[in-house]
Amino acid sequence: MFRSVQESEIREYRFPSPETDSYGAFLRRLARIETTDAKIGYAYRTLCRIYNGDSGNLKKSDTPREVENKITSVHQLSADEGREVREIIEKVKFADRIPDEGEKQRLLGEICRIISGYLL
Repeated sequence: MFRSVQESEIREYRFPSPETDSYGAFLRRLARIETTDAKIGYAYRTLCRIYNGDSGNLKKSDTPREVENKITSVHQLSADEGREVREIIEKVKFADRIPDEGEKQRLLGEICRIISGYLL
């Protein structure tokens, strides 16, 4: 299943979908998802939608470094925040091995923490 998470892509959404308009709605939807892999996929796609919503300039062909540069400038993130997002993208999209359950939970927590700053 984690490989299917790696195949998720940045879609051309201009705004977050209705179920991601608030952090509470995001958490309720997340709680209904059964597996950690599927939760990571949903959270990752939500994060991409949030970052793509303001500018619409993220493309599925962008490298993690290109995404970092685009969101850092558009969202006025610090270098550390931009690097953190890039590392999440690399962990989700380009992991060379399937992470264990503890790593998946930490990754999900990192994504949710970032999302909470935008959807509260």
